[in-house]
Amino acid sequence: DQWQALLSTVESLPRDSERDCQHYARTRYLIALLYLLGPRVSEVAGHTMSSFTQIRGRWWWRVVGKGRKEAQVPVNQDMLQALRDYRRFHGLPPLPLPDETTPLVLNLKGTAGIGDNMIYRIIKELAGKAAARLEPDDPHQAEKLRRASTHWLRHTSITHQADVGIDLRFLQRNARHSRLDTTGLYLHAEEAAWHESMEQHRL
Repeated sequence: DQWQALLSTVESLPRDSERDCQHYARTRYLIALLYLLGPRVSEVAGHTMSSFTQIRGRWWWRVVGKGRKEAQVPVNQDMLQALRDYRRFHGLPPLPLPDETTPLVLNLKGTAGIGDNMIYRIIKELAGKAAARLEPDDPHQAEKLRRASTHWLRHTSITHQADVGIDLRFLQRNARHSRLDTTGLYLHAEEAAWHESMEQHRL
């Protein structure tokens, strides 16, 4: 419910002025980036468009992450489309060039990149608006969403990947966890089945 409220909030952002359209395009792309790739916010602020690379016909996102470790994450069709849409909005070719220095996320005018703090503020503002949508029907979830940050999106990404049955080995590599038991914390399917089975235990 929280995730759907967030997506609905993105689509309800105003698009009346040029600045509104710039803000909408960036927010929509940023949500796709944070959810579909599950990066840490510092990784988004510190990379360029050339971190998207094509290898043997498949697109990957090459990232230098925590502890300066290099890794790559598969780029699916939804992420590729979000990237194309965002680049077209800024008058760039649909897909990045190998040596391109364009920042991964641009400021509203498309002239420079944005830092960790700005990305954090964009997501906090969006989460606050989404929480307001949930408030009338579910104040408990609204309060949880109000506390959401960029790391919440990473957590949501990994949790949803686990929920759809992505293999634990691939999940660990997508999350770039050094320990498998860290990734295991995101596996909730068994808990859900356990909880549902207890519904049969009735008075």
